Amino acid sequence: MLEFQEILHDEQPYTFLVCSQSHLVYHKRYKGVEIYPFRPGYDLQEWWVPKQIQKYTK
Repeated sequence: MLEFQEILHDEQPYTFLVCSQSHLVYHKRYKGVEIYPFRPGYDLQEWWVPKQIQKYTK
């Protein structure tokens, strides 16, 4: 691993550091919302709306 780091240090022309800022907005009726540190930061399959406050049904 040390050899790889030395080669990278010697031969890498640029180091790009990126920290994108994004804002996540959701309605308060959604439950089960978890925000994760990795992209995209959420899993829509975990979100749900309780039956008594659902606006649309099939």
